[in-house]
Amino acid sequence: DIDSREFIIDRYKLEIIDTIGLKDTRFGTDVVLKKLEKVTTFRAFRRGINQIFFVTNGRITKDDEEVFRSLEEIFGEKSVYDYVTVLRTGADRQFGRPEREQSDIDSLLRNQHGRVLVEKVGRERIVHISNPQPEGSNPTWLETRQKSRKVLMDHLEKCNSLFLPEASKKHFHLLVDHARGSDEEKRLRREIHEMRRERDQALEEIQRKNRALEEASRRNLELRQELEKRKKDSTCFIL
Repeated sequence: DIDSREFIIDRYKLEIIDTIGLKDTRFGTDVVLKKLEKVTTFRAFRRGINQIFFVTNGRITKDDEEVFRSLEEIFGEKSVYDYVTVLRTGADRQFGRPEREQSDIDSLLRNQHGRVLVEKVGRERIVHISNPQPEGSNPTWLETRQKSRKVLMDHLEKCNSLFLPEASKKHFHLLVDHARGSDEEKRLRREIHEMRRERDQALEEIQRKNRALEEASRRNLELRQELEKRKKDSTCFIL
């Protein structure tokens, strides 16, 4: 779920850390944060981070916005956004066309969730790349990927400063504890909700049985009254 690899591209040596998704539905919040905590053990983290890539295909949802906003909570510092690049993948129609790339950013601004990304990082740190799959119908796929790599490397060359989140490791521990408490609270709430549901069902059953008992008592009373009436109305012959 968390992987770190080193690459040599041109004259640069890069260490890239690929993390678990913050909205990974396979795990609870505390598990996700516990896995992310592993990031603090990597050498690159201890030396400092050049850039944090927030990867998107351009369709920004409420969940994406929440994940993006959570970066500040995870790293414990508002300055983290100064080191974030929004990597716009699959930008086949926009890639290499500045006017279309700017138009794509404008569309993000018109999206209530996408607007947050642009406002936090700025237009200059939204990078469009095209990563086509190797297909026979697209003979230029390799050339396009190489151009995308150059665009990305040119961008990284401008990112000289390092992000040193000194408090992040301690902050991760606090977040994990908080998340574990939150998940425990959710579990208890679910149990309470289930207990209340069972209680309501039991009350409904008791009420149903009480109504049936009252109906049986009423019917029994009517039968007794009918019997008494018949006794009074009967005629006796003594021979």
